[in-house]
Amino acid sequence: MLTAIGIVPATPLLVPELGGAAAGELAALREHTVAVAAGLADRCDRWTVLGVQGARETPAARSLAGSPVGSFAGFGVDVRVSLDGAPAPAVTDAAMPLPLLIAGWLRGAVGAGCAVAAELVDGAADPSDCAAAGRALAGQLAGSPLREGVLVVADGPTTLTAKAPGAFDPRAAGLDAALRAAFAAGDLSCLAALDEVLCAELGVEGRAPWQVLAGVVGDGAVRDAVVFADAPYGVGYYACLWLPAGEDSTGVLA
Repeated sequence: MLTAIGIVPATPLLVPELGGAAAGELAALREHTVAVAAGLADRCDRWTVLGVQGARETPAARSLAGSPVGSFAGFGVDVRVSLDGAPAPAVTDAAMPLPLLIAGWLRGAVGAGCAVAAELVDGAADPSDCAAAGRALAGQLAGSPLREGVLVVADGPTTLTAKAPGAFDPRAAGLDAALRAAFAAGDLSCLAALDEVLCAELGVEGRAPWQVLAGVVGDGAVRDAVVFADAPYGVGYYACLWLPAGEDSTGVLA
């Protein structure tokens, strides 16, 4: 059964060793992101990670794909993470996608005893396919005897300022505001209705995984426990923990 949902950024700069001089600038975002992970750890036995397949994978991608231990070495520092608590071997999975690296780092940061599974999607997937994938995943989670959590690791517009990775697009501010409001209100309909063309033009990597999430929750209602948004480098970053609406922390999202 699904008991909690987390939404966090997909930036390796969350990891202090990789942030360098930016580590202080991202302190608030990191604090809230770790709080989301702590909420999941308290309520879930397993996390299923939703993210974009191949998104910003390490450039030194090699073999070992599928290993539960990965490294941020491709991003500049050999910070190792585990998806299941296994000790780090001498050689780690340099091809582990960034969403899983982030999930593994968060798992370690909060000392979670859970395992991490992956449901990575094509960033260009059609919204109807995303919804169908979400419904299929919902069925799997509903039949599980474990307390299941979903962790979405993805970013918003990359076009919020002139120095942003995608440069400035005046439309980005409106979409970023709509996303902030949707996460604060638990508005799945907003995520389901995201326009794939506009999102692609504004560099919104999270569109597909967020629409899978909308399919997972379906007609269920959620309430927020942690909500934070920031755009320190012209990129929309969101940290959100959703719990069952009208339920205590042991409730079920259905």
